[in-house]
Amino acid sequence: MFECFHCLMKMVIRDSDFTFEDYGMDDGDGIVHCLHCENCGSRIEYFVPLDGQWDDDVETEAKEEDAH
Repeated sequence: MFECFHCLMKMVIRDSDFTFEDYGMDDGDGIVHCLHCENCGSRIEYFVPLDGQWDDDVETEAKEEDAH
């Protein structure tokens, strides 16, 4: 079980997992984990790219933010 980012209760339950393709994403290969909090009803989605496909994008965005 995970902790809810909204209410901080340890009530988050996994609903389902999808591939990026099944979820309608064209950004490579990966898994989308969908969860919900039984306490407050918040929905949480984790996007996990395979093979670190987004690592370069994250580093680029961080460098651009630091430059401003």
